[in-house]
Amino acid sequence: MNFAAQWNAELFAAGGHVIGAGADQARLVRLVFADGTELADSVDNGVVLFFTVPGVAFPARVTIVGGESDALADYEEFGGLG
Repeated sequence: MNFAAQWNAELFAAGGHVIGAGADQARLVRLVFADGTELADSVDNGVVLFFTVPGVAFPARVTIVGGESDALADYEEFGGLG
């Protein structure tokens, strides 16, 4: 993922292009934050968008899922923000 994000205590908004090996097979991106908040978006035209209120606690676990529910990538993001 190539994320751009905005956040404060009232909101979290992010989006970006799904890139890298297997990006053309990606169907869903899931974010699970340290406070338990879960966000997911389908990959449409290679892009995902996320928005939630109130804000979230960092870091987040990012999982990029393929067509057969296979995890194409799984990693921590926003680690320096917590």
